[in-house]
Amino acid sequence: MGLRPCKLLMVMQGCNELKMEHVSVLVKGWTWIPGNLDNLYSCRCGLSCLWTKSSVLADKPDALLFETTTPPLQRRNGDPLRVYMDLEAGRKRTGREDLFISYHAEDDVQSTYAGALFHNGRNYHVSHRKDNDTLVYWSSSRCLADRNQLARSLLSLLPHHSFGKCLNNVGGLDMALSFYPECANDASLKPKWWDHLHCAMSHYKFVLAIENTWTESYVTEKLFLCLRLWFSSDLLWCTQCFGICSATFNNRWE
Repeated sequence: MGLRPCKLLMVMQGCNELKMEHVSVLVKGWTWIPGNLDNLYSCRCGLSCLWTKSSVLADKPDALLFETTTPPLQRRNGDPLRVYMDLEAGRKRTGREDLFISYHAEDDVQSTYAGALFHNGRNYHVSHRKDNDTLVYWSSSRCLADRNQLARSLLSLLPHHSFGKCLNNVGGLDMALSFYPECANDASLKPKWWDHLHCAMSHYKFVLAIENTWTESYVTEKLFLCLRLWFSSDLLWCTQCFGICSATFNNRWE
């Protein structure tokens, strides 16, 4: 899942209206969009499509993409389209964009949190060996009181490893590679926790994720990490076999 560069480029105009052979998008403001997405893509309608953070390569862009950074107030005739992306549950428009990218079906371009397409530098190795003694993997470093309380109550009943800042029981942070060295990417680079997240969790029979957002049409990125056990208050996913929906209980402790 996630926004594909060509998808944005083709939404800008339909094939019959394009009357052009090349489209370029210049990424102007970002937090998590990686540089290794920069490329020249082959898109529908016979177009070549440039996606880049370089103003040298895209000296005359057709669109400017802003993620968390506010677009300019005005767009003069002939200026690039202003595209703004907000995939968080709050989903706030700036009022300055020409195209809005978010998770809702009513948005100009619908997208979820990025998957492997964006995070193409991560280790997606899936272990065929599951830990029979430690059943549950959990990793959380945003220690919200309600989430911690629920996790503590559940994990106290189950053998588990907690790798994040919250309720850590593995001897400190960044311990995943000590447990699973095969999850390392490039030994010459300092590892970051997200580089080996998928690989590490694949060693467990269950992965716990506690979603604290209840918003229409919002889909947590945790679904696309192939998690096996998660709590959600979003009615959209109540019927799915892999979810436990708190809305079907009188309280979360049931």
